[in-house]
Amino acid sequence: MVIGQAPSRTAHVTGTFYRGPAGERLRSWFVEAGFAPEAFGTRVYLAAVTRCFPGRLPGSSKDRLPSRAEQALCRPWLDAEIALLKPRVIVLFGGLAINTFLSRAPLRELVGREFEREGVSYIPLPHSSGASTWLNDPDHRALLAEGIERLRAARERFLP
Repeated sequence: MVIGQAPSRTAHVTGTFYRGPAGERLRSWFVEAGFAPEAFGTRVYLAAVTRCFPGRLPGSSKDRLPSRAEQALCRPWLDAEIALLKPRVIVLFGGLAINTFLSRAPLRELVGREFEREGVSYIPLPHSSGASTWLNDPDHRALLAEGIERLRAARERFLP
């Protein structure tokens, strides 16, 4: 299962999930971890902290962070998805998902690691948006590579 922040503008316009530039980059990380391209959306379930496109930040090309009220309003849907699917691995895609499920610690302390809680493995990955500069740092790209290897190991453990 992948949990991100919210549907993107591309998802809002096209009705597809994780198909904008950031989603395509995330898909490439899964392929790098050994997943077949068609696994994304079939074997890999796609979800988000909120269910609706939050809109752009005023005067910006960046998406607006969903408010706490929006997150709370959507949380029962996400909790129901998790309860129904019972995923063994949840990839937390970006800061909001990571903060929601793991910690508000800096990404450099979380990306590249795997966390287990109540029998579920959580693998945090940074957001792949071009608006984020986090991956510009070579040390951060090395942490991403470690995260992709954690994802590969989880795939080998749980998928035939």
